[in-house]
Amino acid sequence: MDNIINELAKYLSFTQMRHKILASNIANADTPHYKAFDLRFKDIFKKSNMVRRINMVLTNSRHIRPAYLMQETPKLIVTPPLTVSQDGNWVDLEYQMAQLAENTMEYEIATQLLAKKFEEIKFAISEGR
Repeated sequence: MDNIINELAKYLSFTQMRHKILASNIANADTPHYKAFDLRFKDIFKKSNMVRRINMVLTNSRHIRPAYLMQETPKLIVTPPLTVSQDGNWVDLEYQMAQLAENTMEYEIATQLLAKKFEEIKFAISEGR
């Protein structure tokens, strides 16, 4: 139980860091020569029981790999531009907004899972009353 709570806490920290980076990209959408950044990770949950229970299998080489299978630790990267504006800005506002929305949903899911774990602990402590 402790391991799951620790892993969820780690994931919440990751999504918080990523939220700040994506929000910064959006805030700098009009800044000349600004390059967009993102936070990627892999293996951050590789040793956790949470991921071992989910046996992800790529059945086709063209499948998109989940982010947590790509890198060892959170890593700040420059996001390759889909288009570059005339002033050299690399921020694609629609893409960044979509990434921010996805990150927000992942954060909310993790908080709901964490709340459920605490409810289970509370239930166990009260002996089901």
